[in-house]
Amino acid sequence: MSKRKRILVACLLIVVFLMQNTVAFADSSQRKNFYVYEKTDKISTDVLACAEAQIGRRRSDLGYLSTYKMGWSAKFVSDCAYLAGAEKAIPKADDPAALYENVIYAGCTDETHSYDLHRDTPGDLVFFFCPECNQYVQVGIVKDRSYCIMADSDKVEKIDYRHGYFYDSSSHPSRDMIRSFVRPKYNRNSVQTITPEFLIGFYDMDWNPINDIKTGDNIYITYDLYDSISGKLMNDISYDRSYIVTLKLVMPDGTSQTSYSTGTDRAYKQFMPTAAGQYTIQLYLNDDWYNPWYLDFTVRDSGVHIHAPVEIKGYPATCTKDGKTDGSYCSVCGQVLVAQEVIPSTGHSEVIDPAVAPTCTKSGLTQGSHCAECGIMLVEQKIVPASHTWDMGEVTVKPTCTLQGEKTYTCTVCGENKKELLAIDTSNHSDYGTEIINKKEATATEEGYTGDVVCKECGAILSSGETIPKNGENSETTTLSDIPTMSPTVGPTPAKPTAAVHNINIVNGESMPEDYAYAESEIFITLAVKDKITAEMLDQLLVGDYSYSITDNEGDILDISDTVGNGAIVLVSGVGITNLKKTIILLGDVDSDGVVTATDARQILRCSAKLTDLDEIGRLAADLDGDNQITATDARAVLRVSAKLDNPKDWL
Repeated sequence: MSKRKRILVACLLIVVFLMQNTVAFADSSQRKNFYVYEKTDKISTDVLACAEAQIGRRRSDLGYLSTYKMGWSAKFVSDCAYLAGAEKAIPKADDPAALYENVIYAGCTDETHSYDLHRDTPGDLVFFFCPECNQYVQVGIVKDRSYCIMADSDKVEKIDYRHGYFYDSSSHPSRDMIRSFVRPKYNRNSVQTITPEFLIGFYDMDWNPINDIKTGDNIYITYDLYDSISGKLMNDISYDRSYIVTLKLVMPDGTSQTSYSTGTDRAYKQFMPTAAGQYTIQLYLNDDWYNPWYLDFTVRDSGVHIHAPVEIKGYPATCTKDGKTDGSYCSVCGQVLVAQEVIPSTGHSEVIDPAVAPTCTKSGLTQGSHCAECGIMLVEQKIVPASHTWDMGEVTVKPTCTLQGEKTYTCTVCGENKKELLAIDTSNHSDYGTEIINKKEATATEEGYTGDVVCKECGAILSSGETIPKNGENSETTTLSDIPTMSPTVGPTPAKPTAAVHNINIVNGESMPEDYAYAESEIFITLAVKDKITAEMLDQLLVGDYSYSITDNEGDILDISDTVGNGAIVLVSGVGITNLKKTIILLGDVDSDGVVTATDARQILRCSAKLTDLDEIGRLAADLDGDNQITATDARAVLRVSAKLDNPKDWL
């Protein structure tokens, strides 16, 4: 190189050096809060130096929002890269996953998932991948083989990443993290960024690799000089200057042998050790950018074994598991050189979780505890249900013979009320008044009866009457007018039958079964029953010199045990009469199943509300008060009879 060119290169380097040591900050960015650091002419070193200058500073000190959480580790790396002039190699990103993609797309030159395979290269990035959530959650800047600088939790810290442990505010399981090392493609204008490294090997005279060197062995010590960024030998990459490799071999007695190689990236030195002991190889370039590279190796006496120690890394004790100290063994003979000792487990460090008293509306917790170190639960906190403190209660609605009452309780703490239904009081008839039933005047042939006093609402007998002696005169007989009748409520009025027919089925009250009420009209036989009535029971009600057959509402003849429902037909035959039809009207039985239930009351109520309609027979059975209208009053009367509160005989 000519003298003029060397002067120009020197001037350019000085300008670059001065520019790199001038830190400019944008007022609109967190970068204005970063501490200034001393710059070099190597971008990767500057990125690490910028990060190290901020160790111990909190997120708020640097101006990052608290909402960044784990994402601020990526923002921190992005800002360090910008201040070091590496924004092209590490494009800005707001979270670790995005930063990982940006560096990959920017042309990174190395990536591996194990720190054991990673070379000791400051300025590389280490990403922590969480298998549980399937994403990168943290990122740091590599300092050396053991540590990185990372914005973790609430501040910038120096983190030991060898075992994947770090403080993570997002509660990811750090011990299960997978580490990915990425080497950004650093470059700064005309100054090419390279990282020379040496690869040393030991070979016998037949160029077979050896690892056990003894005195008297004739060996080759080889080296390869390559760029760790590109992975190429130095002569295979563009490099605008010559270099000299110095190989210095230091003997156990302190003497040394030195050899030089100019512009050669691959060379060897022949060597025959005469003394056992430890030897040191020093390799370095004559360029001031790099420090010497050292390698120690051991030569054993041909007749004496020299141990080659291999370190066994220990691990700390935890709350529940013992740990071990560091140890070592010989890689040649396998002998344990330093035995590992057991470090007893530390035991849990109990922290009390205080009890929480329950309130009227919120549950509480019993006292519990957990370990401050590992977080495991030692004493589980159990839920204490919320509960009101109720007073003795006050009767707000008194129960009667037909209606339930109500009792109101009040919480003595919060004043909330709860209500409780009280059972029907069959002895309380005071709200409804009384009436006299079963009253009968005495005649010359029959005793009379003063009548029973009953509740108008439920029909319960409050007091029984007395017998009235026969008066000996004015004998009375039961006539047709004494039998209650019910006229049809809807539909056309049929023609009256003959007088002979009219006399069919005259029934005395005495012959009528106790649970049934009966009334005969000219075309209908009207019944009011408490329980089901069969064809046999109906036949007993039909008296007179006629024959009868009973069919259901579809014309099928009923057996004597079949239930008679609303709409059944009685066919009458006799002298002068052939198949005279009388329709059974079973009051309240609108669904024709032969019994009065709450279902009948519901159909009557829906009919009264115009939600459904009933046929002619159904309407006759539903109009209990005979006002030619289907109303809620009829539905209530059916409901009371179905609940055994009223006697259906009162409908006739």
